[in-house]
Amino acid sequence: MDCNVDSIIATYSLSQREWEVCSLLVKGMSRAEIADSLSISKNTLKHHVASIYRKMHVSNGMQFFAAFNRALKNNDNSKSDSDIT
Repeated sequence: MDCNVDSIIATYSLSQREWEVCSLLVKGMSRAEIADSLSISKNTLKHHVASIYRKMHVSNGMQFFAAFNRALKNNDNSKSDSDIT
C-alpha cells in the first residue's frame, strides 16, 4: 500500500503482525488464505482479528473497512495539510 502505514499503526496501536493481517484483509484475502500465508492457525488469526477490532473500536468487517478507510483519508488529509504549509 502506498499510504503512510506508520501513522495508521500508531493511530490504532497495532502490532506488526496485526498490521500484516489488516493489509491482507484489505487486499481481499479470505481468512483461510491469510492464515496459510502467515503460517498461523485459523484460531490464532481469529485472535489477531479480535484484537484489531478491539483496538479499532469496531465489531465486524464492515466497520473495520470503514474505520480503515477513514484512517487512510485522515492520513491523506494530514499529508495535504503539511504540503500546504
